[in-house]
Amino acid sequence: MSSAFSFAPADTSMVIEPMRSDEYERCIDLASAAFNTNNPIMKRAGLSVEDYRAYALLSCSKVKSVDTGLSLVARSADGELLAFLFLKTFDPYQKTSDFKEMMRKSRTTAGLIELVSGLYDNAIMSLRIGSMATGKALHCPMGGTLPSVNGKGAGKALRMRACEVALERGFNTLLVEPAHGATRHIWTKYCGGIVRGEASSETFASKAGDFPLKGSESSVSVVEVVLRKVHRDAAVYKPFYLAKIVVLSARAAAADLEEALRRSVAEAASSAAEHEPPVESLAVVSLASASLDAGRPRAPESTLGGGETTCIICLTRPKTHIAVPCSHQCGPVRGAT
Repeated sequence: MSSAFSFAPADTSMVIEPMRSDEYERCIDLASAAFNTNNPIMKRAGLSVEDYRAYALLSCSKVKSVDTGLSLVARSADGELLAFLFLKTFDPYQKTSDFKEMMRKSRTTAGLIELVSGLYDNAIMSLRIGSMATGKALHCPMGGTLPSVNGKGAGKALRMRACEVALERGFNTLLVEPAHGATRHIWTKYCGGIVRGEASSETFASKAGDFPLKGSESSVSVVEVVLRKVHRDAAVYKPFYLAKIVVLSARAAAADLEEALRRSVAEAASSAAEHEPPVESLAVVSLASASLDAGRPRAPESTLGGGETTCIICLTRPKTHIAVPCSHQCGPVRGAT
């Protein structure tokens, strides 16, 4: 497929190819190291390399970025890994709560996530909402280059090739949030990206009222590379697709809440079972052997209309015959023959 994007690395021995599964872990490690050294905001976050790695794994899962064949690497002629670029389908329904553990550990990380989320909120009507809501927007969450090949065009070649891959795979737009001036320059100058929103880390005030990014002396942008124009991205359809994103996001949040409640109930039930006092087992006896005495005086047999031992006429004299009156002499006998 022909496109307006083409690249020619300064180092002609360099090749750009899809990231292999066996390269994923190393690229994650390189991304974690890059956070510590090249990203001016994340350098200030004060997180450990393991924390950065957890963030990279969550942002660039293998299933979404490598198994799909979207992510790219730059290799030397002998196959050595030189640079990488993680790519995945843009997910407009991903929630900031997915990163709550990272946000809890670092106020800087929480501020950065809030800043980027706010940039998208403010720029939403200028973005290709139709493509974002229908899986036709490609997202570049992070990339990195080995220090030994800086200045040799690997970063530029990867990003321009990403635009070609997006076109080849049927995407209409590409979104990225560069926090480094050099990468923002590549996206805008060589890939035709448009800055849809930008905020300074020095002046950003969080909802909590603090300035969590102050001191990093950087800025964060939302850059969009429009690859092709399609009807679904027309202005007339934007309210419909925006409503779709809002509704599906609400459903996802409700499902998460339901799952959280289910886990809480299960944990509470488990905890209650652990602390419940033991119940003594009861002996099993037959009904005939059971004592059903309620403690009340036993009623005289005569009040029951005669029984096995008393006369059925006078109700007091001993019975001398079966089912017939006895020969008692206690007075007039009613019904006697």
